[in-house]
Amino acid sequence: MLCGWIARTPSLWWQRIVLSPRFPHLVSNFGFVSERHFVPVVGLIGGIGSGKSALAHWLAARRQVIVVDADEIGHETLKNPHVKKQLKHRFGESIFDSTGTEINRAALGQLVFGSDELKKSARADLESIVHPKIRQGEQHRLRRSLLNDFSR
Repeated sequence: MLCGWIARTPSLWWQRIVLSPRFPHLVSNFGFVSERHFVPVVGLIGGIGSGKSALAHWLAARRQVIVVDADEIGHETLKNPHVKKQLKHRFGESIFDSTGTEINRAALGQLVFGSDELKKSARADLESIVHPKIRQGEQHRLRRSLLNDFSR
């Protein structure tokens, strides 16, 4: 879950963007944002069920923020034909639904979640396939949101 905070008030223009070294890709291509308009990008992290989405929706209801939901992008990524092909090659037919066209996330989860070395290796393979596409989706949505907001 990522939130892009669009600064519309002069009091926010002085804020600096502080990035974790873990997420430099999120703003590396935002050259079109002028020096006058700092746009903080806030990443919400936490475990499953920790309230990231609830906090993002609460904040969006009260402030001028743009919410980019990485979970949603992840679900969309699993519908990408190229990603499906790579996952099928790595994990086989068993991860697809009865029609053979959509990824069965529960079946995939059984192969990648757990503490044994085989599952850890499978999870690393899954992440190497889907994470680059998820990052691209995050960057695309952030850029699109920023362009739409500053073109008003």
